[in-house]
Parts: sequence; C-alpha cells; structure tokens
Amino acid sequence: MSEMRLNENQKKAVEYDGGPLLIIAGAGTGKTTVITKRIEWLITQKGLKPEQILALTFTEKAAQEMEERVDQILPFGYTQTWIMTFHGFCERVVRSEGVHIGLDPGFNILSAAETQLFIRDHLFEFDLNYFRPQGNPTKFIGGLLTHFSRLKDDAVTPDEYIAWVEGLEREVKSNEVISNKVKGKGEIRNPKSLLIGGHAEIQNPKLTDYESRVTNYEPEDIEKFKELANAYQTYERLKVKHSVMDFSDLISQTVEIFTKRPNVLLEYQKKFKAILVDEFQDTNYAQNHLAILLAGKNAQISVVADDDQCLPPETKIITPRGSIQIDKIKKGEMVLSAAGKGHTTFSKVLKVFKKTKTTRFVTIRTKSGYKVTATHNHKMFCYVPKKTYGSQLTYKYVYLMHRKGLGWRLGTTNDLSVRLRLERTADRIIGIAAFTSFKEALFYEALWSLKYAIPTGVFSARQNTVITGTYLDRLYCELDTETSVKRLAKDLGIDLSSHHASSGAIIRGENKRIKLYLTMCARRYKSKWNQGFLQNPLVSHQLKMETSNIPVINALTQAGYRLVEGEKTWVYRKQSSDLLALGNDLKRIEDLTGAVIDYRFEAASPHIVGAYSLVMPSSNLLPGHYVPVVTDKKKVVYDQIVDVTSTVSKSDVYDLEVERTHNFVADGVVVHNSIYRWRGAAVYNVLDFKKHFDNAKFITLIENYRSSQKILDASYALIQHNNPDRLEPQAKIDKKLVSRIPPHRRAGQNPTSSAGTQESTINVIWEETVEDEAELVVHEIEQLILEKTKGASPNESVGFNDIAILVRANNHAEPFTRALSRHAIPYQFLGPGKLFKQEEVKDLVAYCRFLTNPSDDVSLYRVLSSPSINIPGKDIQWLVSAAKKVNLPLFKILDTLKSSDNSDHTILRFVEMVYRHMELMKHHSPGEVLYYYLKDTGELDRMRDIESEWQQKRVENMSAFFNRIKAFEVQHPESSLVDFTKYIDFLMQAGESPLASQIDWSQTNAVKILTVHSAKGLEFDTVFLVNAVDKRFPSINRKD
Repeated sequence: MSEMRLNENQKKAVEYDGGPLLIIAGAGTGKTTVITKRIEWLITQKGLKPEQILALTFTEKAAQEMEERVDQILPFGYTQTWIMTFHGFCERVVRSEGVHIGLDPGFNILSAAETQLFIRDHLFEFDLNYFRPQGNPTKFIGGLLTHFSRLKDDAVTPDEYIAWVEGLEREVKSNEVISNKVKGKGEIRNPKSLLIGGHAEIQNPKLTDYESRVTNYEPEDIEKFKELANAYQTYERLKVKHSVMDFSDLISQTVEIFTKRPNVLLEYQKKFKAILVDEFQDTNYAQNHLAILLAGKNAQISVVADDDQCLPPETKIITPRGSIQIDKIKKGEMVLSAAGKGHTTFSKVLKVFKKTKTTRFVTIRTKSGYKVTATHNHKMFCYVPKKTYGSQLTYKYVYLMHRKGLGWRLGTTNDLSVRLRLERTADRIIGIAAFTSFKEALFYEALWSLKYAIPTGVFSARQNTVITGTYLDRLYCELDTETSVKRLAKDLGIDLSSHHASSGAIIRGENKRIKLYLTMCARRYKSKWNQGFLQNPLVSHQLKMETSNIPVINALTQAGYRLVEGEKTWVYRKQSSDLLALGNDLKRIEDLTGAVIDYRFEAASPHIVGAYSLVMPSSNLLPGHYVPVVTDKKKVVYDQIVDVTSTVSKSDVYDLEVERTHNFVADGVVVHNSIYRWRGAAVYNVLDFKKHFDNAKFITLIENYRSSQKILDASYALIQHNNPDRLEPQAKIDKKLVSRIPPHRRAGQNPTSSAGTQESTINVIWEETVEDEAELVVHEIEQLILEKTKGASPNESVGFNDIAILVRANNHAEPFTRALSRHAIPYQFLGPGKLFKQEEVKDLVAYCRFLTNPSDDVSLYRVLSSPSINIPGKDIQWLVSAAKKVNLPLFKILDTLKSSDNSDHTILRFVEMVYRHMELMKHHSPGEVLYYYLKDTGELDRMRDIESEWQQKRVENMSAFFNRIKAFEVQHPESSLVDFTKYIDFLMQAGESPLASQIDWSQTNAVKILTVHSAKGLEFDTVFLVNAVDKRFPSINRKD
C-alpha cells in the first residue's frame, strides 16, 4: 500500500478535526500509517509544534517504527515529537514529578526476577500465614507478585483493597449479598478464585464484571483476603522505603501524581495539544485512565484500536548480483553498505519506500567522476578536513557561525575548520555557499548581511576588530539574528541543525560548551586481513560525552546515567547495535545538558586519524568538501566534491531502510538510509471511551493490504468463537476485513511467476506428539524449497527467509530447532540472547561459585578448562580421577600438588591466586575480586588487544557482566561475593538474563522462528503456526 495514497476512511481519520476520535483498525489496514500521517497533518496543517504531540504505544518496537515513519513523512529536523511507550513516558514523568508525592527521583526499576528476590529478601517483614507455608516459605512469591501487578493494572490502591476486604467481612458476617464496588471500576468477581490452596498461582479478582454477585464465603476466606491486602500494603511501603519500583508502578504512580497534584496534570495538559494512542484495546484500566486524564477538557485525543528523503528511480544500488536500480530493489535484498574505517559489507533491506513528489533534487559530482542525485533533505555524509593546504584551497566560502547565548554572524573564509578554531568562543560553523573567487564571496557576504540583517563582526575580540566587548553584546541585542538566519536558511535551502564543524568541549571563564558524539559503525580496529569488504562484521554504534562541568555531571548522574572518572574528566559512553535507542538517549542528554551534537561516521580510512564525516542533508554539501565513495575493490575512500547543482521536478522517489549499518551505496556514493531520528486488556476500555466522550467519532478501517481474502475470511470465522466478548458485537460495528492486495501477492509470488495468480492456501497439520509435528513441518519446508529451487536461476538464493515458524512462547521452539538442525535447514531463532549463557560469562560465574564454595568441583572444572587458566584436558582428567580415588574435593588435590617439588607452575600459580582472592573477598566488592581475577590470569591484557570480531564480542559480554555487577553493588553497597553469587544464581533460576552482545542475525538466509507476539506487523510468504494445543494456545491461565 502506498503511504501517500490513503483510502477514504484513512483520509477521514487523518484529517478529522472534531474532537475525540476512535479509529477501529483491523490487522493490516494501515493503522500505523494513519497515526503517522495524522501527526504530519497536525503539524503541517493545524500548526502544532512537534513537542505538543504525544503518541503512546505498548512496545519499544512499535515506538521505533512510528518514529521512523514520522521521520520519513516530515521535513528534515522534526525531532521533538513525544513518541514513546506508556512505560517510557511514565518513567519520565515520575522521575521529574515524583517528588510531589514523596517519591525518590533516583529510584531503581526492578526486573521480574529482581522483584521476586526483593520479596524473598524481605519475606519476614510481611504479616503472612497461609501465603508463607513453613515447609516452603517462598512458594507463593510469584503468585503474590502477579496478583499485586494485576491490582496495579486496575488502579486498585492498598487502601481501596483493604476497604473492600473490610466491607466484605461485614457483609459476610451479616449474611448479606455482596455487591461492592471500588470507585466505579466495577465489582470484584468471586475472590475465591484467589484461594487455590494446592497451587502456587494466585488468580486476580477482575474489576470489570458488572453483573456478578457472590455469596457463600467462609471465615477462612476472609482471613486470606486480609492477608493479601495487608501484604499488598507492605509491598508498596517497602518499595518506597528502598527507592525501587516495578514496571507496573510506573503507570500507577503517574496516575497518582496527576490525581493528587492537579497543578502538575494541568502543566502536561497544556503541554500536549494532541494525544494519540495505538493499540488502545490493549490498555488496562490504569493506562486508559492515564490517557483520559491527559486529554482533559479539550479532549484532543485520537485512539486506534483493533480487538521523506529519497533517491530517484534510476539510482544504482550495489548488491551481491551487481548494480540494480533502486526501483527494482525488494525488501529482504542485500545491499552494499559502509561498515566503518574504509570497510564495506552487505546489509539487509528491511523496507523500501516509494513516493511521488515535486521537490528540489541536488546533484553532487566528485573529482573522480562519481555522481549522485538525491532530494534536498536526504541525509549524506560530509567530511570537512581539519585543515586545508596549498592548492586544495580552491573554494572561498560564505559561512554562518553560531555562538550560544549570543547569536549568528556571517563571514568568508577558505577553510571552515580553521576559521572556527580561530574563534574559540564560537560553537558551530555552517558553510552556506562556495565560490571560486574571494570577490564573489565578499559580494554575497555583504548582500546577505544587509538583506537579512546579519552582522559580520567576529565574536572573539581581537586587535583591529571594529566592534568588541559590550558593544558587540549590544549589537546582538538589537538584532534578532535567530529569526534572520532562519529566513536566510529557508531561502537558500540550508539546514541549520547540520554544521560542517563544531568546537570542542570547553570550560573557560564564562564559556562552557558541552559536546556529545553519536558515532555510527564505531569500529575499534581496522581489519588486518581485509582492506575492503568484510563478510559479517560486528556493527555497533557509540554515544559518548566527556566533560568536567560539575552541574552537567550532577544532572546526568541524577538522571540515571553512569559516568566513569577519567584522568581529568568524567566520561559517559554507551555502545549499542540499536542506533535508534542511542538516538533517544542522545535527545534526552541534549535536553539535560544543552550539548552541541556531532552525528558522525568514520566511513573511510584516509591517512588521517579520526577523519569523521558528519551527517547532513544533501542541501548542505559544498564543493571542496568530501563524500565517502566505494572503489572497485569495495573499499571506502573520501572523494572531493567539485560541483553541486539543484533542480526542481516531479518524480517517483525511493529510499531504503537498511539493517545494522543504516547506510547504503547509491551510484557509488555512501548515503544514509531513511530511518534515523529521533501489560489486562479488555474491550471495556474501547466501549468506555465512547461512554466517557459522548461526542467521540468512530471510524472503522476494514481494507487490508497484507493478506488474501481467503486468509482474512478464515481468521474472521475463527475469531467469532470469542463472541460476545468482542468489540464488533458489543459496539455493533462491522469489522470484517476486505483484501486490497494485488492479485500477484496473494500467493506470495513475484508478478512474473506462473504461480502469481494462485490463491493463498490454508493447510492443517495434525500429529500425536510435538516431535512428530516438528518433523512434518520440516518435511513441508523441504518440499517448498524444492519447488522454489526448480524455478530458480543458478545464482539465485533459495528463500528460506520467506518462511516463518510461529510459537506461543520461546520455550516452545526447541523441538522445531532440533528438527531443522537434523535436516540441515538453516534457521534463526529470534529469541533473546542470554548474557548468562555466554561461555566467557559462564566462566566468570563458575569462578564466583568456586570461590564461595571450594568444594564445588563442577565449577572448578569449568574454571580450569577456561581459556583464562587453560590447563590441558588430560591433566584435568588425571586430577579429577585422583580426587575421586581419595574422595576429596578437586581443589584439595590441587592444594596438595602445590607443595610438591614436581608441581606444575600453572597449578602453583592458580592455587596461590585462589588464596589471594579468598583473602580479598573479606573486604573487597564482587567487582574488585573479579577484576583481580582478570588481571592475574592475564585476561585483562588480552582484552586490550582485540584482533577479531569474536574477541570483541567476548570483551563486550564480559563488560556487560561487570555492568550487572556494578548495578548490584549500587543497590547493595555492603554486599560480598557470596551475596552476589546467590543473586546471580537466583536470576539464572528465574530465567532472567540481560541481552548478550550479538552479531546481527537477519543477514542470514534462514527459516525464522519467533513468537506470535514478536511477529506482529511482519510479513512472510509461508507461515507455520505450530504447537496449537488446547489450554496452551491460548493459555488457559490468561483470563480477563
């Protein structure tokens, strides 16, 4: 579906201007498009500022997708729109405003496993009897937490819960019919469902059953309710005392702030003129209430529920099968992209964007003959040398220079970087035009200065300057240079947010400048083995700030950012493969510090250290500067721009969203891709929206652009089994979807394929066991691939990545991964990468376990076998055999050998090291003990000398593990290695682990295995919905 051509109902939803709006959108009907286009309409047609719009989603993935789409449809520079998850927004509010209700803004957020550990550590501070059995005191911890969380979801406070129990007790004693309500939220359905005595699971009393009446309670039931209510109150008190929160607290505490402090709510209501909520049917009571509170009296709220930068079509893109025009590039194809320091690699195209527009196109020609045309706002990479020499000083530039707190000025120079360094008080410089003679440059400097009222006097007072000191300040007070420069930039088509050079961080007198660097594809080393193309490099991006500014350091620390003390400064550094996430962090840090930002990329590898190109739109590129180009050997070098021209025309334009590297090669020039910038649900929430806003407009989207009619009809017939608890019968609307996909897509075929007109098919696989089901699924995949291979050309890859296996939960995937492995079919399990399951981290955990329990032979065996100790396998087996013979712990055997004259030096050093570390354990933190382990084994030195991607991944995983240690030490400052080992063991038993460093999976042509939840919004030609077993899919314990 073209995002630029909306159907009738989509257009109505985008342009509705009559108050509250409820959009009922089925799967594949373009609801994200509608939201993003509505944001565009609100800004461009209604005059709202981006920061006056709040768009709330449920997942980071959805928020990122929305951010990307908004970026693609708005002009360059619109980065202030609040597009985030409910939890992300609420965390921001609670940290900023929580002090108004007595909350510590520096609170820590507990993960699911950490909340269980928190209750376990404070279990005997709870007044529990039934729910803390003597034989197994921790039996009900998980059930208690689930119960508390569901209470939070329905915005039930401890006081309300206690009042409900007290009322229940009075009515039971008087043998009256129970019909209690909690603040209009509905009645509590039969709470006996809570009291499953033989089970560790506690079901939640829902607050949405309006007709239920419950009787026949026993006295012991009431006592259990009291126990739960008091435990809930204790849990909330303990969290406040220890400055921690769980995820459900973020929503409920925000609602409490807005409810108890109307002045704070009013500030946010004034701030946001428009509120948009995606997946509104998934909101629980608290989230629903939050959205309605924010909407306020003006009720400018749009909710969606379901039960531009480009290149012209002839642009050549380098792929594994040669250069192909961009209009022929398909989703899933591999394209050449820059990986940093002169290297290239192939990256996957996630999306292809097409639009028809009349716009200004900029054509850049280079000294070596490269030529590329792009829309004026397409992001490019521009390298400006730190100094230009001799014959290279060909061009004379008119520039704009900016000094924070003062304003802008015009000037001329033949070297932008040197000119900026001469004025150390200036922050940024932007070249706006290039000429071949100084006379012409001086003419335009004078013309634009007079025409737009922009001064030319320098910022730094020097000898012979015309205006200095207080007179210079007065000049800028008299002239509104900010407005003037915006007019000039608009007339010339210049983007003021993208500079050619910026000054470094400084604290000198009144001059305080903060620098923040976001570096794409931040490679730590240049490959020794390959000077150009890399097969599968580790791609990681970096956000870095280095400062000695005390207020800035305090602001970042209070906001939760971890800074490391350097020799003279404090450093914040974050490395991630998620460029969008780093961009979000960048924006938050910019808001906190007012930093000058360099968004950069060391694309090529010239004979200069740190030759970073800056990201800027093509309209800011000037002759004399450099762009990264790709040579015949797939190596990236910088090539000088010799000519820049522009024309206005109407054309189809295209762009690609490229995975990992976020760039691709267009007509030989490296360009940026399109994307960078910045928990109980019920139908009742949707119905309540119309009840709350009686003037709300309903618009239903039923045209589906993803699936064939056969699949839509089958889905519709299946979902009827959920009646009457569905929105369609409740709201009396028609939600039956109509397919609008082209005929050739109905079989997932290419339009030229002979099978292109076949209709989609739905088949049922039935087997007695999951193992047999997995074998049959694999057999079907083999048959599909065989059919594809028959019609494929010799060089065409077989489309394994067009096949997906969807499971209910990650742990249901194992039978299918085993079956695929047996049949040598490549697959990618898109589940979480577990840090605690990485070999190098398991080695460190094993050493912790051994130090705290020297009789743990299993852990010691792993330590001895690790690369850090590296005792030969045959020697370890002899030691194990010797320990078994005398029935002693393995370490006792090592200790005995230490005193032997023939002892191995490695064993001697290891035993001595262990005794040193056991001594350290008495007074040193867990992190310090493990640091000395890395140092004493030589691992620390090896970590500094990284020569391969495997080594880099290993180092990053160990670094992530030490971050977890640091976080534990901050929360438990008096903790020992014994405490930390117990903590890690608990996390591992609970199945929780941080993400490991990962090399991107999706470049591989393989069958994708993922959960139904994470597959939302993705498309595959063939899908296997497996393990569809009654009481499992859907799960029986997931009730309303």
